[in-house]
Amino acid sequence: MGRWENGKYIIYKEKRIALVIGNSQYTSAPLRNPVNDAEAMKNALRNLGFEVLFESELSKNKMIQVIKRFCEKVSASGGVGLFYYAGHAMEVKGENYLIPVDVNIQKDPYVESKSVRLARVMSEMKSAGNRMNIIILDACRNNPFSKTRSFFSSMTNSRGLAKIDAPYGTFMAFATAPGSVAADGKGQNGLYTGELIKAISVPGQKIEDVFKQVRRKVHEKSNGSQTPWEHSSIVGDFYFKR
Repeated sequence: MGRWENGKYIIYKEKRIALVIGNSQYTSAPLRNPVNDAEAMKNALRNLGFEVLFESELSKNKMIQVIKRFCEKVSASGGVGLFYYAGHAMEVKGENYLIPVDVNIQKDPYVESKSVRLARVMSEMKSAGNRMNIIILDACRNNPFSKTRSFFSSMTNSRGLAKIDAPYGTFMAFATAPGSVAADGKGQNGLYTGELIKAISVPGQKIEDVFKQVRRKVHEKSNGSQTPWEHSSIVGDFYFKR
């Protein structure tokens, strides 16, 4: 698979498949930018040779279905799988959850049972048996429980997601550090995804250098209030753009 870049046809030796999800229109605590961010990421990844599955405003069942379909495609390809999620997420008792749009995240005491465990996504991607996986979460948005969270007070961290280690062969990237939150943003895109799209389009950078650049820019532009975080267990090199 390949594509034209700057007048040259670049050949990618392995299949690149991405699942991009954006959830904005929540029953409660809607967000401004996740679908915009997901749309922009979809376009950027397609320009870099990825086959992209794009979904937005998903229920739990739909999220589970598309994740399964994505992992099946990744397994068949044996190449690189990339999962990108923008929307609400939360930590309950040390577990991280991606929140579907039809969950009332301010009032439902069973929100975790109606959400998708990040560990499930990681496990299914690991089971695909492909060379490498990338998981990007622009999901530590302004906390939905900041005003009404009385029955969650003993279960959930009031700020951000729990720290998590990447499985072997996986690169994990978060919009902000564990235990912290990222602003949704007032412009067309959130700060993190906006900077990430710029960075992955720069040729000749290894994935580690791409995210180091993003971390530096986001930290600088947020005046130190947001610092992206990564954890990697990959053993080979990966370039978004050669």
